[in-house]
Amino acid sequence: MNLSVPAPLKIQAYNIIKEAIISGIFRDHDPITEKLVQEKFNISRTPFREALQILESEGWVYSIQYKGTYVKPITLEDLHELFELRLIVEPGILEYVIDHNIKFNAVYLASKK
Repeated sequence: MNLSVPAPLKIQAYNIIKEAIISGIFRDHDPITEKLVQEKFNISRTPFREALQILESEGWVYSIQYKGTYVKPITLEDLHELFELRLIVEPGILEYVIDHNIKFNAVYLASKK
């Protein structure tokens, strides 16, 4: 018997808002208000506030006291860090694939995007 437990509401709200940022529904410096998120995604006050705390701690949003919460823009430094991380991780992945003679279908992988 498979009894899957749904994620807590704050995690569901976090995932929805984060995906909206990543997909461009919310853009750089856009305000993210409780009313807007309620209307777009039907997320209530407490999960919304808890999700924003997590998103702010991870650097996805920033808050201005008495003004609101906004989408944090991606900076050149963020991109530089991302590519540095890729330079560290990807050669190891390639080496593992070669060492273990792992074959994959690039067309299949591309279709899964």
